[in-house]
Amino acid sequence: YHPGTVISIFLTVTDYDWKYRGLLLQPQSPSTNLTVGDWEYPAANSPIFWTPAQCAGRLLHLNAELKPFKVDLKWAAPPAGTGPVAFRTLIKRGTQ
Repeated sequence: YHPGTVISIFLTVTDYDWKYRGLLLQPQSPSTNLTVGDWEYPAANSPIFWTPAQCAGRLLHLNAELKPFKVDLKWAAPPAGTGPVAFRTLIKRGTQ
């Protein structure tokens, strides 16, 4: 990544039976275990992801409805000097 730029992170489901209901993405500095960067959301009238106040810096699903087969998530990279970033990810699939 380039510090301060917005990059696209794509999540693509290639098997219909693996279509997911929930997602949690946490960009984290492995050296400090701190959440880094920010998520940018489109000004759409039907968002499917958000960042709750108690989960600053994390992207979380808004509800348990099935999600699209492909999503383009926008992440604003942290400032220079942050170092490597690991995206801790939890994907929930199932009936509820």
